[in-house]
Amino acid sequence: MVLQKLQSRVARTLFSLPPSVLRRMARHPRAVEGEALHPAFQVLFAIGEKANQPPLEALGLEAARRQYEFFVEEILALPEPPAPRARDVRVEGVPVRIHHPAPGRAVPVVVYFHGGGWTVGSLRTHEALCRRLSRVSGCAVAAVDYRLAPEYPFPAAVDDCLASVHGLRDAADRYELRADRVALAGDSAGGNLAAVVAQALGRAGEGTQFQLLYYPGTDASRDRPSKKLFGQGYGLDRSTMDWMVGSYANGVDREDPRLSPIHGSLAQSPPTRLVVGHFDPLRDEGLAFGEALSEAGVEVETILCKDLPHTFVHATRLARVRAILDADALRLRAVLHA
Repeated sequence: MVLQKLQSRVARTLFSLPPSVLRRMARHPRAVEGEALHPAFQVLFAIGEKANQPPLEALGLEAARRQYEFFVEEILALPEPPAPRARDVRVEGVPVRIHHPAPGRAVPVVVYFHGGGWTVGSLRTHEALCRRLSRVSGCAVAAVDYRLAPEYPFPAAVDDCLASVHGLRDAADRYELRADRVALAGDSAGGNLAAVVAQALGRAGEGTQFQLLYYPGTDASRDRPSKKLFGQGYGLDRSTMDWMVGSYANGVDREDPRLSPIHGSLAQSPPTRLVVGHFDPLRDEGLAFGEALSEAGVEVETILCKDLPHTFVHATRLARVRAILDADALRLRAVLHA
C-alpha cells in the first residue's frame, strides 16, 4: 500500500508537468504510424513496465476493481466540484446517480454508461468525468451503475442500461429532467452500451437526440490492425480485453448486435460524436463504426486524438484532455439546449 501511494504521488506530479519537461523525460518520442504518444502517457507506461505491474486479469476480480478505481481516482483524474445537486436513486431497479446543474428547473439529460470492459468500473470511477460534463454542458448527467460481469453476464448490462433510459424518461418530472432532450454517452464498454441502447430506442421509435461515444468497443466478431499494434504496453493489453469479453459474453454470438453494434440497426442511431485515440487497440473498430454510421445516413463527427491511448478520457490532470472533454460538453450543450 505504501508503494502504491508513492507511485500515485509520482504519477500525479507527472501529469502536472509542462509538456516541454515531459518531452525531456520521455527522451525519444514513442511514435507509431507517424504519430507520437503524449509524453505523459509514454512516461507513465514506462513506469508501469519497470514496476512489473500485473495485468488486471491476474489480480482477481475484486482486486482488479479496486485497482481500476485507484488508477482512475488517484492517478488520472483531477477532482471536480460536486454538482449543485447529486441524487442517488433507483430507476427501474438500477442504481443511478443524477448530477443536476440547476435544481428547481427541468434541464436536458445525458445518460452516461461507464467503461471498464463490462467487468470493472462504477459510479465512483466516473464521478469526476460526469461532474465535469454536467458543469460544462449545463445538462444533468445520469450515471448508470449497471450490473457487471462475470456475476451478471450478457445481456444484463444492456437490459439495465435500456431500462434506466426508459425509467428516467418516465420519471422526468420527478427528477427535473426534460424527457424530450436526451443524449446517451459512454466510454469503452460504456460507449458500446450507449450505441446498443441507442439502436434499440431508435427501432422502437423512441430515439434520443444525440450520442457521445468515447473509444467504443463496436465489433467483437473480428480483429483489426490496431489491436495488434497497441495490444501490449498502451494501457489496455490484449489479454485484458480477452478476459473482459470472455467474462461478459462467453459463448455469445460475436455478431449479436447487442454485443457488436456495428452489426446492428445503424440507421436507427442518433447523430453521433465519436472520439477515438490513435494509440488505442479499439481505434480501428471505432473508426469503422463511424464510417458505417455515415454510410447508413447518420450524421457523424469523428475526432481522432492523435497522441492519446485508451482510457484517456479520465486523464483530466492534463490540460490537453480537459480541452477535449470541454469541447464535447459544449457540443452537448449546443445540441440539447437548442
